[in-house]
Amino acid sequence: MKKKSGNQKLLKILIIILIVAMILLYCIGSFAYVFAETKTRGGIELGATAGCIYVEEFDGILWGYNENKQYNPASMTKLLTCLIAAENLDMKEKVTISSKDISLPNNSPYLQAGEEITVENLMHLALITSNNEAANALALRVSKNVTAFSELMNEKASELGCLNSKFGNPTGLDNPMNRSTAYDMALITEAALSNSIVAEICAKATYELPSSNKHESKTLENTNLFLNGGKFTNTAGKKEKVKRIKEVYGGKTGTTVSGRATMSVATEINGLHVIAVIYNSTIEERYNDIRKLISYAKTNVTPYEAFKNGYKFSEKAKVKGGEKTRISGIAASSGMINLPEGASASLVSYEVIYIEDLAAPIAKGQKIGEVNIYTSDDLVKTVDVLATSDIKEGWFPSKFGISNFQTVIICLFVFAIIAMVLAVLVLRYRNLKRAAEIRKRKIQEIAKKQLEREQDVKRRDWPY
Repeated sequence: MKKKSGNQKLLKILIIILIVAMILLYCIGSFAYVFAETKTRGGIELGATAGCIYVEEFDGILWGYNENKQYNPASMTKLLTCLIAAENLDMKEKVTISSKDISLPNNSPYLQAGEEITVENLMHLALITSNNEAANALALRVSKNVTAFSELMNEKASELGCLNSKFGNPTGLDNPMNRSTAYDMALITEAALSNSIVAEICAKATYELPSSNKHESKTLENTNLFLNGGKFTNTAGKKEKVKRIKEVYGGKTGTTVSGRATMSVATEINGLHVIAVIYNSTIEERYNDIRKLISYAKTNVTPYEAFKNGYKFSEKAKVKGGEKTRISGIAASSGMINLPEGASASLVSYEVIYIEDLAAPIAKGQKIGEVNIYTSDDLVKTVDVLATSDIKEGWFPSKFGISNFQTVIICLFVFAIIAMVLAVLVLRYRNLKRAAEIRKRKIQEIAKKQLEREQDVKRRDWPY
């Protein structure tokens, strides 16, 4: 009996061990599954926790994951800083670096107080080597202080359509005020690279910085290694190779103090300008993440132009109170869209919707409506419709929907009717007058004949 009891205990222990092992295996499997899921972002295996692929010609996102979630943009901020500098400063202007320009955390040893350098070369330092002091110096040439320049940055970001961004400094150094999203950074990258000065600098893999009164000449190497290939140092201190991507023509890297990596890269794919942005990746995975997004874009971009920029729509808008009652509209931009996989161009349609109660005066180029582009029944893009001409306020009848030209026609018609009526009245008067004169002459002739008969009778002395 004791032996049997011992066997039962052993069996129970084995069952318990088996159950615990199964639970552990299940938990490990579940954890591995969850971990694998967190590595897959929107169907693409990424190290980044947010990103997007933005197509300029589509005015929209081809692919996105957490694209509206805020992160620290790090040195990608310098794209906005240099865009504002390019719009406000003379590139040939020579400035003298002050201690205020270089009083930043983790100060770079390159720029020194008293150094004389052009704005153009400060731009190269900021965009190619991501030099913080150069970015700070540019900001202080545009505005009196960093706070004022940050306000200018936020105004510009808002102007570009960035709804979820806030900037607290021109460098991208860690600051609670520095927050942006992948989508907003795509808009900033698009605007920055639309500026010829910024675009030219960002496209350079290397740049020979001239000597100054404080330094010898120096070759600057772009941190965007996709331009010409190169190597970067990973967190383990080892060099990793990055191959060139021929479609890349610009962009900007960024790294936070905590070692998280960001990047925005502009490419030309199938004749379209495609921007790939990632946030919160790792130093090791940053370039692989961007490469995967570019590869995705190459496979999934199928452009179709529903109408061209400036296309004149056949439908016309109604105008109230104007010298004209109708006005033509043209497309403010191209109706370029991306055809979904397997979709036919025959599924694409568009609908022009004009502003209700559109009233004069209207200026040429003023928005008067929108055109919605659909793939099947899905709205994929909206383009503004602009007025093709000026329309001034009309005369009083325009309040009732009558144009000046119609008013002139109506007036001429009324005048013609009045003239006809007057002509008929005059003619009738003349006819009546003529008839009266005829009757008068007849009466006179009758009276004359009667008088002649009476005189003849009297002369003959007839009794009758």
